[in-house]
Amino acid sequence: MLEKPLTVFPLGYRLHVDVESRDHFGRLFDAAKHSLNYRPHRFDLTEIHPGNANSSFDIHLKDFGETVWDRNNPELNVFLRLPVGDVIRPLAHSVVLSEIVCFNSPLPVSGWKELDGKRHFQFIDEKSGIAVAVDTGNTVIASYDAQKQTIFTKVYSLID
Repeated sequence: MLEKPLTVFPLGYRLHVDVESRDHFGRLFDAAKHSLNYRPHRFDLTEIHPGNANSSFDIHLKDFGETVWDRNNPELNVFLRLPVGDVIRPLAHSVVLSEIVCFNSPLPVSGWKELDGKRHFQFIDEKSGIAVAVDTGNTVIASYDAQKQTIFTKVYSLID
């Protein structure tokens, strides 16, 4: 359970967005013909894949992104702002060798892992996020939950 609402989507989060057509009173149309298209303002920051039956999108938030629209119907332009940020704590970007770090997330977590091939942290307890810095360099730390949703925090600079 969140202590307070998040102001950003977690980095690495995957969203499923269902699109519905409604009238100006908010009532759902029984039938509506539309062709959904999308264009993120930065292609390297989000991955967007169309879902089934042209009524949904699956979005992977790799960094900041913000646009979804129907290209053939300019009066129906819809912009979906997706603010993405770091929700994993601590926000320390430099860690000293042998320092103990307790990673935590406001979202439910089943475990923690390092996504880099070389191990910079040794997790003392992978379920609670307690780790020791064991090598220098940059890495990515991720948490995951029971639904295989993974969020991460980018590059820690480990120093001697």
